[in-house]
Amino acid sequence: MRSIQNAWRPVIDADVVRDWALTLPANPRQIEAAVLERITYAVPWETDGVPWTFPTPAEVMARNAGDCQGRAVVLASVFEARGMPYRLEASFDHIWVDYPGRKGTGIENPNKVMVRRAPTSDGWASRMRLPEIDWAESWRIEREYFWDTAPWLRRILIASGWIVLALIPTVRRRARSIGAHGPSSHHHDAPVITSH
Repeated sequence: MRSIQNAWRPVIDADVVRDWALTLPANPRQIEAAVLERITYAVPWETDGVPWTFPTPAEVMARNAGDCQGRAVVLASVFEARGMPYRLEASFDHIWVDYPGRKGTGIENPNKVMVRRAPTSDGWASRMRLPEIDWAESWRIEREYFWDTAPWLRRILIASGWIVLALIPTVRRRARSIGAHGPSSHHHDAPVITSH
């Protein structure tokens, strides 16, 4: 539940990063590079043993690892601590921090932005729009994020769950069929032969 709340209202915490932020250069590109260097890319399967979380800056800084969400909240927190303008941008598959002069490429493309959130004095200003979605690219990203990095036991459990879900309609049909005709109704309908 907390991750859903954090996804809706990302935690940006300047106090967590302030001491480090003030040692960084004033150039936003160099700040972004420093965050990417410090925060090793790792998906939630690797950091928390679960398929998805939306961490706080404190959690990311404590382990110096996080996915795009973790890196984004740390970078936004650094910009907040330094009083620099920024906004969070999210596509169907990715979240990043945009700032003046930043050039978006690849999956950080302005045409793919679904949600833009900029800090205001009383919270966030948000804008939503229908983005361009490359479904093949999205499938690749999601597979790499959720499936390829999952531990083998989790993959087996997930696959088993899908098999069980796929079998439910068949089991229900057989159960209804047995309930309607009895477990072996053809034996009860056979004629009885008697001898005199």
